[in-house]
Amino acid sequence: MIDDQIADFFYDFESSFLDIVFAIITFIGDELFYIMFFSVMFWVYNKELAYEMIYVLLISVSINGSLKEVVKRTRPTFAGEIGKGVVEAEGYSFPSGHSQNSATVWGLWALNLKNRKQQLILASLIILIGFSRIYLVVHFFTDVIAGWIIGFTIAYLIFRAKPRFLEKWHELGINVRISIITVTSLILLGISLLPDASENYSKTISSGAGIIFGIYLGKQLENKYIDFSDKEGLKSFSVFITRILIGVFLVALAYVGLKILFAEIDDGNIILRFIRYFFVGFSVVYLVPYLFTLVERKRNLISKPTEVV
Repeated sequence: MIDDQIADFFYDFESSFLDIVFAIITFIGDELFYIMFFSVMFWVYNKELAYEMIYVLLISVSINGSLKEVVKRTRPTFAGEIGKGVVEAEGYSFPSGHSQNSATVWGLWALNLKNRKQQLILASLIILIGFSRIYLVVHFFTDVIAGWIIGFTIAYLIFRAKPRFLEKWHELGINVRISIITVTSLILLGISLLPDASENYSKTISSGAGIIFGIYLGKQLENKYIDFSDKEGLKSFSVFITRILIGVFLVALAYVGLKILFAEIDDGNIILRFIRYFFVGFSVVYLVPYLFTLVERKRNLISKPTEVV
């Protein structure tokens, strides 16, 4: 069987050094990496691109979680255990979430680039993340292949449909758009609370619902009240470093701190998980940028927006 043959091939190269290397590579496909990466992108590079990529990732995560719940394929084992003990893996195996999400996110980014070298770097990253899942024995080869195919398909469809979709989306009034996002988030939360849903699926869907609601509400407030200047992060080295260090610390504090706090209240509670991820998303696009803007204007590191007469 192809899965066993590919697994045996990777086992031939097994070493402690590669364990570390592939653990680092697989982290690039982890939830925490995406949160921190897109947070930094929002604060110091391109907030609109970061905002768009977060939603693309959430679409992929929702589709992947739903497919896993339908297929229910168990993960591969190594010496009787799931994985090699280097990284943790929960839930079902097919398709690979790391492979699908990386193909969706980095694949869409590659489609928007004109530079072949940059596209090659992103393609290599997608391949390495997929291979890391096989080497670490948390996915079969066919899980990874399916993840790549689904991920690239999602990326391509979004790339083709985005201009027309955005045109139609912005034709809707702000109240209609907020209502759609709110209802969508609540529907996803309701799905995560269904009694027959697996624990991992409930976690995945409730997390996505919270992030969707948090970042959308935060973005509306950011647009209306602070008009956060992401490009200032590239103009001043001190602003750049300060935003990264303080921003990552604050978001990590929300991400980890609320996890610990809510575990003390009711570990595994889905509604509390929804609230936690809502607050993380809201912090990334509104609370942290609001703090940056407030402090930097007081220190005259950035200018106030020009009033239109």
